[in-house]
Amino acid sequence: HRETTAAGNVRERLSHCPYFAVERWRLSAPESIGSADRFTILIGLNGGTTVEFQERSYPIESGQTLLLPAAVGPCRVSPGSAGATILACVVP
Repeated sequence: HRETTAAGNVRERLSHCPYFAVERWRLSAPESIGSADRFTILIGLNGGTTVEFQERSYPIESGQTLLLPAAVGPCRVSPGSAGATILACVVP
């Protein structure tokens, strides 16, 4: 399943089962990613991204992983100037 968000980013659902779900995000603009009721694992695939939470920034480069605990809720994820691709893994 593929959809374009209001920000113009593309979210593709790659896998979904009772234990986990994986989405590929192709980012060209900032997007809110994460959830207040479950953790989210972000994996950088292509290009650099920055995750912003409580006025702090956390970079994710290709091959790097960042765990967003459920307690932080949705975070703003911004791509670099050339855009970025990340995976988001969650428990459904």
